[in-house]
Amino acid sequence: MENISVVVCVYSGDEAGEFETSLNSIVSQTHPPDELLIVEDGPLTSALNETLEHIESTVEVPVCRVRHAENRGHGAARRTGIDNANHELVAIHDADDIAVPERLEWSLKN
Repeated sequence: MENISVVVCVYSGDEAGEFETSLNSIVSQTHPPDELLIVEDGPLTSALNETLEHIESTVEVPVCRVRHAENRGHGAARRTGIDNANHELVAIHDADDIAVPERLEWSLKN
């Protein structure tokens, strides 16, 4: 199978608990991503930073964080994520999405 990066954009308005649930749904896939690229769209709350630090220290998936100094909006954050992805295949995952466990496996088969 091919390698895949997952881009997740987060900003200060996202809720930390939902964000953590969302990230866990991606890193626990039947075919885990080869890279989890987090785009921080402006300064984050301490709760969101703590969530990111926890994920970075507990998952086996490589995590890359890219930061915008100020909020540029969802479209710009996604473009930044795609531009910084290390793999040709990129899945976009919102900070409050919950992915079914087979999402990436199904995507790579089709």
